[in-house]
Amino acid sequence: MDSKTLTNVAIGAVTFFLLGYLLYGLALGSYLADHFTAGREVPIWWSLIVSQIALSVLACTAIKWNGAADYMSGAKAAVGIGFFYAVAYACDAYATMDVMDTTGVVVGILGESLRFFVVGGVLGWFAGRGK
Repeated sequence: MDSKTLTNVAIGAVTFFLLGYLLYGLALGSYLADHFTAGREVPIWWSLIVSQIALSVLACTAIKWNGAADYMSGAKAAVGIGFFYAVAYACDAYATMDVMDTTGVVVGILGESLRFFVVGGVLGWFAGRGK
């Protein structure tokens, strides 16, 4: 892995984390509390960091495969994969764990898709700098 890829993964992970905090923590926190039956008061930080890095690697891979070099092409490339990731995860969690209701599934899919769209846009813009 070269330094540009590592930089992109780091930028994506930080952006995923910040968007997650803004979206799920601040904007939808009380709403989600009504639709999710489980949650931690304090997250397990190492696990949260690993998940944000993994999401960023997924978005970076989509952008690289797509050859995205601006905000919109990066956003489209990332949300194309991110939406299906979100559907798979939310439906699997709903089917196998008692952690959310169907509204939580829909909100989770939309929230993750939004995060992938924004992060993909940031990474696409970053990839196009200097071209």
